[in-house]
Amino acid sequence: MMAAPPRANRARRAFYYYLGLIVFLNTLLLVPAPSSAAVAPFPGPNNPLIYDDFNGGGVFKLNWMNWFNQAGGTGAFTKTTVDTRSVGKFAQTPATNASWAKFQPWNEVVNLTGYRYLNFTMKNPGYADSLIRIVINDGSRNYTLTNNWVAVSNDWSVSQFDLDALVPAMNKEKIKFEIWLRQNGGAYGEILIDEISATTASSGTAPTLTATSMTSNSDSASNQNTLFTFQATYTDADNQKPYAM
Repeated sequence: MMAAPPRANRARRAFYYYLGLIVFLNTLLLVPAPSSAAVAPFPGPNNPLIYDDFNGGGVFKLNWMNWFNQAGGTGAFTKTTVDTRSVGKFAQTPATNASWAKFQPWNEVVNLTGYRYLNFTMKNPGYADSLIRIVINDGSRNYTLTNNWVAVSNDWSVSQFDLDALVPAMNKEKIKFEIWLRQNGGAYGEILIDEISATTASSGTAPTLTATSMTSNSDSASNQNTLFTFQATYTDADNQKPYAM
């Protein structure tokens, strides 16, 4: 019996090696792998939405733009540190006391569904004639949260606005922000903002979930093809529907 030539043996061994490798890799592809996803917490008293902390930790991380200047003058925005806080400095150099400077976070929108209050932590660093007006838009209409032009405290303070009190009721799904500055004396002025956040509060009676159960369509180990069915009885004494289930 003649032995196979060395070249044929090497080719046969290579064939079986690659065949085994292909089978091994296909087996790995069939094994279910653990999966995870980053899910933002639902709105709640302990889960505020930080829109901008002016240090890269909020929903909006870029610089605000001086979008428009009415009756002349210019506006400028910079991020800086004041009183150990990372803040946004909104400044205006007006042409006259009739000049307005408008600032926007570009054309970004944010979903505030589930949140009741908007909070602005602000300070006037010493410009007595500086006034601010805060406006939000839901895609259909503007709401001036400050009602008109208002002064800001010389100390850090939080201005809170109740979104549920706005009339007509607003659509919170696509909110745009506007910040306007005006200088009563017609000279340079600025306002500092440390944080813009959305919050909500506890109210009424906490709901309950009872009679909970879970079933699946698999009698063995679960994998990516397993379907789960969850059931529960939701009871709310205040008859308020849940934000999400």
